[in-house]
Amino acid sequence: MNMRPQGPRRRWLWAIAVGTACLLPVGASARQAPASGAAAPAPTWQAGATNVARIESWRFFEPPPGGGDPRYTFLGDRLRLDLRGRWRRAQVTLATQYVGFAGLPERASGPGPLGVGALYFDQSGRRENAQQLYLRYANVRFTGVARGLDVQVGRQAYTSGAEVPSGVPKIEAVKRQRLDARLVGEFEWSIVQRGFDGLRVDLTRPAFGVTGIAFMPTQGGFARVAGPTITDIVVAGATVSSRSSGRTPRRTQVQGFGLAYSDHRPVTQRPDNQAQPAASVDIDLFTAGGVVVGAYRSGPGEIDVFGWTAWQSGDWY
Repeated sequence: MNMRPQGPRRRWLWAIAVGTACLLPVGASARQAPASGAAAPAPTWQAGATNVARIESWRFFEPPPGGGDPRYTFLGDRLRLDLRGRWRRAQVTLATQYVGFAGLPERASGPGPLGVGALYFDQSGRRENAQQLYLRYANVRFTGVARGLDVQVGRQAYTSGAEVPSGVPKIEAVKRQRLDARLVGEFEWSIVQRGFDGLRVDLTRPAFGVTGIAFMPTQGGFARVAGPTITDIVVAGATVSSRSSGRTPRRTQVQGFGLAYSDHRPVTQRPDNQAQPAASVDIDLFTAGGVVVGAYRSGPGEIDVFGWTAWQSGDWY
């Protein structure tokens, strides 16, 4: 089955349809309108700043004689400035991010990059004063659009697997270690990171939660220029997660997911070991699967259970 849409407009329509289709059978009735003449609450604004400085010291595998230098130390710094506004049924998030490096290695390649310092230097071309300033987030989240239905539009964060909290701290710890961003995430280990431009829809019910997405990722990771939207990539899909509906949290959380990935960026060669030329990326994949995460009391401690499975189909060139 060829899943490739034709043209940017059809690709966006296809992505939005996939990301929200699972919400249609569930249904959601509109909330009762507020009483006539009721005064809307005044908006509240909150500003914040987060700075992360990281020193990385690398001793990569020794290359053959004449290769690059695998030993180096560099500094990376990330400063994010946030502004958040909140109304009764809307939330606005704006954030700008600065990233700078010092001491990037000039001779840490050969053969291939000897650690991430070589990747940062290859993209920036500078040992000192390698820096960027870019838009990190700019989105609006509308809450209570219908009963239990929230819609978020714009540049936003997204971590697959973390859509619905379980209410059990140990389950959440296992999810952070084993599940979060296993398929889609913000490349948080990189100083630069990335975001997603598009649409997210959340439907909450007492026993489960459904999240549908339709995104185009931004440049990031080790990119020379972070922030621009990669319009040739579309990620869309949905996740259904069980949730605790009573005072006693459930000790097991079950998830089911389906994600479609379409990539048609211009390239000169296929990214495999066949060295075949290509005018553009030609990848359309669909991945579906399920997750079981549990934390059960056993004597003085707990037993953790984690299971993840996926099935994938589609076109690779």
